[in-house]
Amino acid sequence: MSRSWFDKAASLASAAFQMYSDHPLKRRLRKSRNFHGRCSFLDHKKDSSRLLLVVAGHKPRLWPLIFPRIERFAPRDWDVCFCCPGANPQALRDLAAKRGWSFLSTRKNQLALAQNLAIQAHRHAQTIIKMDEDIFLADGTLEGLVGALAHTESSGPFFPGVMAPLLNVNGYSSRTLLQKLGHLAEFESRFGPCKQSCLDTPPWRDPAAAQFLWEILLPFDESARKLTADTPGFSACPHRFSIGCFAIRRAFWEAMQGFTVAPPGDLGVEEIDLAAFCTVSSRPIVVAHHLLVGHAGFGHQMAVMEPWLIENAKTLKI
Repeated sequence: MSRSWFDKAASLASAAFQMYSDHPLKRRLRKSRNFHGRCSFLDHKKDSSRLLLVVAGHKPRLWPLIFPRIERFAPRDWDVCFCCPGANPQALRDLAAKRGWSFLSTRKNQLALAQNLAIQAHRHAQTIIKMDEDIFLADGTLEGLVGALAHTESSGPFFPGVMAPLLNVNGYSSRTLLQKLGHLAEFESRFGPCKQSCLDTPPWRDPAAAQFLWEILLPFDESARKLTADTPGFSACPHRFSIGCFAIRRAFWEAMQGFTVAPPGDLGVEEIDLAAFCTVSSRPIVVAHHLLVGHAGFGHQMAVMEPWLIENAKTLKI
């Protein structure tokens, strides 16, 4: 029995609202949207199976704190690529050339497009770790994320889509970190209930709460070592997760047809859609409780957090 035009139109409308359906039209639209845009690419890749993707270009005052850690802690046999949406800073081009890293910039300020094009360019990368330019790596974090992803894939109660470390300034993982360090009661007495949520949390609303989550970690490298020495532990995040640092498999990224490209300057769309895809595909966002990175703070907190971090750089052992 042939379908009516009304039924066909209804099916197309349904597919348009199912961002991650397998409808052929949706897949073609996502491929067209998510992988087309002008870019400049300086190719220094090693064709490694592992790629560290550093989204950068907009917080230059933090670079002296962040990038030396990448130089120290990124394994030498990995590919590293600066990914600069809507920016083309010469300082990062020079650093990439010096270190033998790749550099990709897009004309438009579209985070997801720049990441998609960079991953597409590194065709041999089967495991990708993405980090923002305001993320403080610790010794062993990158290898630990790869190991945690492999461990949960083989031994966990579910198959993960995304593996993230504990980020101190994060609506989900901050509570776990406070519990592990014995500071939850003190935090709640000062800043109110520490509910787990992406945005409706004290660390999101209050720069003082973000600063507290840094103070309890100092010296940062020592805290990271202590956590790494703990027995590995994991939990699945049941809501949207701030994606400052995470690991994924290439096959997972391909299954969602790349990160969702938003209009220039529109933040959060790829984060929301990543969480949606994890849910509909039963591939949850998993957090490793024994791995730590520092997040400088959310954008609206930088007027407070950026000077504080620079002032305390020696304590952070940068």
